[in-house]
Amino acid sequence: MKKFYIVFIFFLFYIRIYSFFISETTNAAYMTSMFLVADTGITTTNVSVNYSLNGIATGIYYDGSMGIANGIILTTGLATNALPPNDAPNTSANLGLPGNVLVNTIVGSTVDSFDTIIFTINFNVASDVNSIAFDFIFGSEEYPEYVGSKFNDCFGVFLNGTQIVFDQFGKPITINGPFFGSGLVKIPPANGLEYDGATDVLVCKAPVVPGSTNNELKFIISDVGDANYDSGVLLARLRGSPDSVTTPVTNLRTPTPTFTISPTSTNSATITSTFSITKTHTITETPTISNTHTISPTFTNSPTITPTPTITPTHSISPTFTFTPTFTGTPTITPTPITFELILKGNFPNPFSSNTKIVYKITKEAKVTIKIFTVSGEVVNEYIEREGRGGVLYNVFIWDGKNRDGSEVASGVYIYKIFAVSVDKEYAEAIGKMVVVR
Repeated sequence: MKKFYIVFIFFLFYIRIYSFFISETTNAAYMTSMFLVADTGITTTNVSVNYSLNGIATGIYYDGSMGIANGIILTTGLATNALPPNDAPNTSANLGLPGNVLVNTIVGSTVDSFDTIIFTINFNVASDVNSIAFDFIFGSEEYPEYVGSKFNDCFGVFLNGTQIVFDQFGKPITINGPFFGSGLVKIPPANGLEYDGATDVLVCKAPVVPGSTNNELKFIISDVGDANYDSGVLLARLRGSPDSVTTPVTNLRTPTPTFTISPTSTNSATITSTFSITKTHTITETPTISNTHTISPTFTNSPTITPTPTITPTHSISPTFTFTPTFTGTPTITPTPITFELILKGNFPNPFSSNTKIVYKITKEAKVTIKIFTVSGEVVNEYIEREGRGGVLYNVFIWDGKNRDGSEVASGVYIYKIFAVSVDKEYAEAIGKMVVVR
């Protein structure tokens, strides 16, 4: 038991260093669950991969290159050969698989094709779905040595028989196309792949008939000219959309916008001036005395006082200023919408023997589905459309280490995937690993 425990601790340390992880599989249902965004109006009716070979050319991945979401990988060689670092000049695996006539449609001429991988999804769409979309990166070891040669590896997608993916110049995605002859090619280590050249993350969107049934998507990648030098495509986030498009379009992925608040304020001051005027009156009285003498036996002295007031107004102005500033702030705010995110903290404890808590946070209220897989892609258990609270608090899901039948799973490594869909039909996902030690 001690040795077993140490082995898995080492495994966890290993995957933590190399976060871009690929698990090879031909389990089409498992691949679809990793590729399809839940609750976006697409219902699959049948899925398939055109080869077996123990799943070496296809698989699922997470923490992919250049920030592409978790998804699936199709290659003309070994899926795991797409992993960095870029330490081989001509990574190659001949699978011995046949070509396909649809390759001629992608390339635009009759060519010899080899090791053609086809992933097919049949599906219905809801009445409010006007288009489907997905993200992808195409890379190849044919670049740059064989650009312009007959070794014209390619990638195409057919929706109900029509080819719908193109490069940034609006042309089919081939090694001889204008993209791989331009200066836009992503090379290692920037592309995060073993492949010597790759596209950026591209988004394909194509129209569908709302409410239609029996639609078909075929994802095709192929060697051309010979079976040497691998090419591969990472595919992510297949979803339905209410957006209307008239023809298929492929664009660069739009970066997540950032918003800033730039407050501006207008300050106005109201000044009230109060003047107090004090009037002082000075009264000066000047008496005038008139003496009248009458020559008579009787002397009468009658003083007459006539007051003459002199008014000298004295104004004392004592201004009193009351300064009452009134600030009217008018902030101009660029709205900051809440982006929908799912933040996985991890599962604790890990490794565990009886149960573990999967801890995550979502920024908005959402329906949350949690699926647990073996490393080979088999679904162990799933918990569908649980209520997830949004905001700053974490959600906690406790897994009891049991499968769908209620039986305890065996010791080993398991993958869990969390899907969250907000009320606004925004999608987010996260993947983690956990170890059961019995």
